[in-house]
Amino acid sequence: MKLLNLAKLSSIIKKYERTHTRPSVQDFMWYLYLLPKHMQYDGETLDTPDSVKIMTIHQAKGLEFPVVIICSVVNGRFPRQGADSRSFVPIPEHLKLSQGEVGDEERRLFYVAMTRAQDILIISTAQRIRTRKVGYSPFIKELVRECELEWGCKRVEKCVERSLREDNIMTVNFSSLHTYEECPFRYMMIYHYGFIYPETRMQVYGKILHNCLEMLHKKMKKGEKVDIREIVETCWRSDKFREKLEKQLKSYYNKNKDYIKRVIAVEEPFSIPKDDIIIRGRTDLIIENKDDEIELVDFKAREKAGIEYMGVDFQLRTYEYALSDKYKFDKLTAYTIKDNERTSFKPDPEQRIKNKIEEIVDSIKNEKFKPKENYFCKFCIFQSLCKEYGGLK
Repeated sequence: MKLLNLAKLSSIIKKYERTHTRPSVQDFMWYLYLLPKHMQYDGETLDTPDSVKIMTIHQAKGLEFPVVIICSVVNGRFPRQGADSRSFVPIPEHLKLSQGEVGDEERRLFYVAMTRAQDILIISTAQRIRTRKVGYSPFIKELVRECELEWGCKRVEKCVERSLREDNIMTVNFSSLHTYEECPFRYMMIYHYGFIYPETRMQVYGKILHNCLEMLHKKMKKGEKVDIREIVETCWRSDKFREKLEKQLKSYYNKNKDYIKRVIAVEEPFSIPKDDIIIRGRTDLIIENKDDEIELVDFKAREKAGIEYMGVDFQLRTYEYALSDKYKFDKLTAYTIKDNERTSFKPDPEQRIKNKIEEIVDSIKNEKFKPKENYFCKFCIFQSLCKEYGGLK
C-alpha cells in the first residue's frame, strides 16, 4: 500500500510539472492544498487504463480504446432527424449534395466513432424506445449490406469467446516486456504500481527526432518535396536541439533517399491478439528497399556501439511476430541516427520469440518480481527500494 501511495504521488507531481513553467516545492505544496480531494481522486480514476470512459464522439477524436460501444444507433438519433434543417444558414435544395438522404457529415462522424476501437466494436440499437417505434439507423443497414455481416453476431463469435476469458488475457508491448526481462522489480515499480519518473535528455531528444522522421517518411510516401528545415520547424519550435536535428536528418535523408524504394507504412499502430496475449505497439517504418526486400526499421537516437543493451533483437522480433499475419519481412533493422548505421537481423520463420514472450507473461501473471542485477542498475532510480527487496547490495 505504501508503494502504491508513492506511485500516485509521483503521478500527481508529473501533472503539476506539466502545468507549471517554474515548479518549486513550496508551490507544489500549495497545489496539493488547494486541490480538492475529490478532484484528486477523480483525476487518478480517469487516468486508470482499465476505467470506463463515457464521452461524445467529438471528445473521442484522436483517441483509441480496446473496446468501444456506440449506443442508441437508432433512426432519428444517429443520424439525427432533420440534422440538415437545423443549420444556422439554410442551404437551398438545389445546392445540397443530396436531397432527403443521410448527410456526409453524419456519416463521417459515425466513421470516427467506429475507428476509435482497437480490438472490439459494439454497436447497440433498438426497434423501439419505450413505446415509440424507431427502427435501426440507416448506418446499421449499410454495415450489414456492405460488410456482409449477419444478425445475431455470427461473425464475432471469436470476440465473444475472448471476452468470456478476458481475465486470462494480458496486453503487452515491447517496452513492458523488455523492462521485465531487464529487471522484474523495475517492471513492478513502473507497470504494476505506476511510478512515473523524469525523462532523460536522450529520451526527450529521441521523441523529437522520431516526430521529425515520421513527417519526413510521410512526405516520402506521398512523393512530396522534402525540406528538412521546414520539418524541424514544424516538429520543434525551440532553438534547443534545432541545429543538431537538422544536421542528423539531412545526413540520414541523403544516405537513404535512394536506398528506400517505397515507403509502405509510417508509425503504423497495431493491436493483435495472439492466443492469450494482445500485443500492442507502433512500428517506426516499413519499407521496400532498393533490393526489393520488405524491411522493418526501428530508429534509435544513439550510435551503434550502445544498442546491444537496448534489446533491439528482442524488439524487432516481437514486432515481426505481432505483424506476421500482415507482412512477410525479409529484413529486420535497427537504425542508429547518430552514426547512420544499420544493425540488421534475419527474420525467424519459426517465430521462436513467441515462447519467450509467453514465459515473460506467465511470470508477470504469477507476480514474480524479484530484482535482477543488470547493466542499467547504476542508473536506476529505484536503487534504494531495490535493496529492501534483496536486490543490489
